[in-house]
Amino acid sequence: MGTHETVGVREAAAAMGLSVEAMRKRLARGSIPGFKDANGEWRVLLGIHGDPPPGSQYPDPQPVPPQYPHAAPPKPRPSGRASAALALGILSWIVGAFLIGPLLVAFAGALVGVSVALGHMALRDIGRSNGRLTGRRLALLALFFGYIQAINVLFVIYTMLRPPSF
Repeated sequence: MGTHETVGVREAAAAMGLSVEAMRKRLARGSIPGFKDANGEWRVLLGIHGDPPPGSQYPDPQPVPPQYPHAAPPKPRPSGRASAALALGILSWIVGAFLIGPLLVAFAGALVGVSVALGHMALRDIGRSNGRLTGRRLALLALFFGYIQAINVLFVIYTMLRPPSF
């Protein structure tokens, strides 16, 4: 049989700067080692060496739920700017397929400019969001469509401005 150094609840509470009631609650929770003696009074264990004293009862350990310091992080959401940039990039291709000459330059050029600007803003927002925003691939695809269509618009402008060759 081992020996236990124990003190009463009042002495332990005074030594720890707690109220007697707070000490009893901590003993019941199991956050402070202790037991109830044969008289039903709590005893605080100062050092555990071997088996508990005869006739003592340890309180049933209560499962402690995990403590999270903060709420769970929000679920990542797709970037609206990336989606809009991709939609405008695709729309610029559709407009480019049906319009020629000055109309292509006006409408597709405007759509390309907005698509590329939104794509870059979306990439910036996604990079700064610390994982709260997704859609990096959408933004990159929008930039791809936008820059390729910009080259197409520049080619149309070049062909419109060069002198005709006879």
